[in-house]
Amino acid sequence: MNKQANLPPQVIYQSYPEADDEIDVSELFNKIWLRRKFILIWVFIAVVVSTGIMAATMLVDPPQRRYSEILQFNFPNAEKGLYPAGQQFSYNDIVSAKVLSEVYHRNKLDEHGVDMDDFIDAIAINPYAENAEFIKKKYQGLLANKKLTRPEIESLEKAYLDEISAAQSRFARLSLIETSLGGLDELLVQKVLTDIPRVWSRVSIEELGVLDLKVAGADFYQGGLVKRFEYLQTLEYLKESAKYLSSALEILIGDEIGGLVRNPKSGKSGYDIQVQLNNLVSFEVEPLFSTVTNLGITRDANKALIYLRNTIQNFEDKKEVLERKALNYEQIINQYSGGTLDSKSASQAGANGGFAQFDATFLDKFTALIEDKNDQAFKQELLKQRLEVLQDIEDIKGSIIKFQRAEKRLVASADNTPEDVRQDVIEDIGMARQNFETLVEEYKELLAARNQQVLGNTASLYSITSNDLLTDSDLISRAKKLLLFAILAGFVALMLATLVALFKKLPETPQQATETTE
Repeated sequence: MNKQANLPPQVIYQSYPEADDEIDVSELFNKIWLRRKFILIWVFIAVVVSTGIMAATMLVDPPQRRYSEILQFNFPNAEKGLYPAGQQFSYNDIVSAKVLSEVYHRNKLDEHGVDMDDFIDAIAINPYAENAEFIKKKYQGLLANKKLTRPEIESLEKAYLDEISAAQSRFARLSLIETSLGGLDELLVQKVLTDIPRVWSRVSIEELGVLDLKVAGADFYQGGLVKRFEYLQTLEYLKESAKYLSSALEILIGDEIGGLVRNPKSGKSGYDIQVQLNNLVSFEVEPLFSTVTNLGITRDANKALIYLRNTIQNFEDKKEVLERKALNYEQIINQYSGGTLDSKSASQAGANGGFAQFDATFLDKFTALIEDKNDQAFKQELLKQRLEVLQDIEDIKGSIIKFQRAEKRLVASADNTPEDVRQDVIEDIGMARQNFETLVEEYKELLAARNQQVLGNTASLYSITSNDLLTDSDLISRAKKLLLFAILAGFVALMLATLVALFKKLPETPQQATETTE
């Protein structure tokens, strides 16, 4: 007979321990330990599979190699974003389309199978600070102080940004990323990276005038255009280009430094070039224009006539506009003169009032005198502008007469000029063009000598801080990425396999089976 049969009912209920509803941690660890091989196998498989997938992806996308050089800007106010002459400066100017196009063609990259768009995409420039890491650690140490207030933290953050910006303002990292560029060896890459800032410096100084010289370049002359011009058009183009060169020479000669320098190759000064330019126009270009029209020497007679007639029409239109402008000036002067006080009335008012007497009308009288003086200056300026317009009209009339005469002679001339004479004239035109281009180059060299004295011995806007090309690739970063990806995949597999091991029922031991049977 069971001894528990005579016990009260509540005693029977109290015999079940409350601990049976709690989780047995040791049992959980026991399950994980018994399934350890299962868990490790799944982690191993996940790591191997994920690493293989990531490695295959990296093989499809080959590693990039970055070639870089560090540029330092030599000119003042670079940290303020200004060129010496006051124009806005940005390090993106160094990789402008004009600069990269010239470097691309200069190094004949098309012969190496490099497309222009791929080359542009491969070039990058970024601000750079040699002491950026030091500045960062300095402010990290200051910000680590837990007693700082919010305004103090914001002040330190602003100071950090200002110091980093100042450190980066004079340096830039110019890079070429060798991703889709094939056939470029390291020597060619180094030459390309060296040419980019060199071309930028030259273009900025000679053509954009970033130094303190108003007219700093001779980019107004495009020699490639002349090759397809008619002979008459070539001579007119040389004459007009000579005006721009003469203006540039005037400013260069008037410059306190440019007026003293000489071309280091030829020894010529700006004044020497100016005299040669005047002689070229007076004794070569202008006489050749008459010779060409008198003899009817053209590449194509119809095209030459079209050019002359279009030029005449353009001059006629311009003359009409200027005549209307001169008439407007005249009307403005007449209307303005009729509504203002003349000097006689003003002087009479001053005499009657007596400036020695400081009565109530003194201020009005004095103001009248000032206004009268300003009126006279304004009318004088209007008269001067009208006179300039009238002079321009006379110049255009002279040009129209010249071109009309050239048109008549060209139409009347039956191209019976002997071939040897024709070739001599064509040769003289080519010689005049050559002489003008020589003067342009002389001016550029003279300007470079002047710029060298302004900038010092560097004669450029920059310097390269290191002679060695900086080369780095993303192999290390790829290895880190691969390792992190494998660790992440292994961790996820470990969590999933552990959950499966906990919920999967363990096989019963012989002892557990015996106790269940009893």
